Amino acid sequence: RSDTAMYRAKEKNGNVLRVYDDALNTEVIRNIELEREAYAALENGDFYLALQPLIDLKTQVLLGFEALLRWRHPEQGLISPDEFIPILEKSVFMLQLDYWVIERSFQVLKMLDDEGYKRQTIAITLSSAQFLDPVLSEFLQKMFKRYQIEPNRIDLELTERTLVSDIQTTTQLMSDLRRLGIKISIDDFGTGYSSLSYLKSMPVNTIKIDRSFINGIVTNQTDKQIVQSTINMVHNMGMLVVAEGIEDVCQFNLLRDMQCDKAQGFYIAKPIPEYELIETLLLIIRDNVWQALPTEKCEDINP
Repeated sequence: RSDTAMYRAKEKNGNVLRVYDDALNTEVIRNIELEREAYAALENGDFYLALQPLIDLKTQVLLGFEALLRWRHPEQGLISPDEFIPILEKSVFMLQLDYWVIERSFQVLKMLDDEGYKRQTIAITLSSAQFLDPVLSEFLQKMFKRYQIEPNRIDLELTERTLVSDIQTTTQLMSDLRRLGIKISIDDFGTGYSSLSYLKSMPVNTIKIDRSFINGIVTNQTDKQIVQSTINMVHNMGMLVVAEGIEDVCQFNLLRDMQCDKAQGFYIAKPIPEYELIETLLLIIRDNVWQALPTEKCEDINP
């Protein structure tokens, strides 16, 4: 019990007091149960992907999707990723699940091909352990051959924390993946080390600006300036910019005026379960173009 309290204190970066109590015991038991049930969930097909559309801000063309892991428990219903992913990330099972996500993404791309969506990409977030796994490159090459998917339709997303853990190693690994034709993106940019300096030596295609900055661009001058400066600097380095978490037409229009390249968020579409993907695309996409074309203009922010 003292170990349980100690490790929970460490999760808060230490230097805090945590006393063991019944609530903590209940939480620990819940975590153990979820980790145990995750193994059965993978075998029983309870995990699935939700695909969040990504569009070109200028043309509204559907560019691809971000693959998001979901878990539908047979008794408890949907379990939030915010609950189960942090638990599973601490287990050896997570690496197995990570590779399942990759292969499932290839299967979704194959399904899209069969329905006439032959140019779209899928972005897959890699954990640090998976990115550093020596079999990753070989596994990806096997998937390309098995599903007959072009490498440039796979976009691997990495966090800043993963990238800066060992600059030399990560740069080499990224270069190896790029030589295969795979795209590389940095996810949640601005929430980690918030530095553009390490990007100069890294073979990155795209930067994704975190939703925490996008949320305030219409009402907060500082957020607007940060986003505009980031877009300008990233473009000067020859990379593209994705805005995450767009929730309304004013954010959409403002980012388009800022020359942001790509967009995703609930305003465009919520993540779509893989088993509803084609049916949903028929409602919101026509001739590969997103149909909810915004026309309203945003008012500029007063300094």
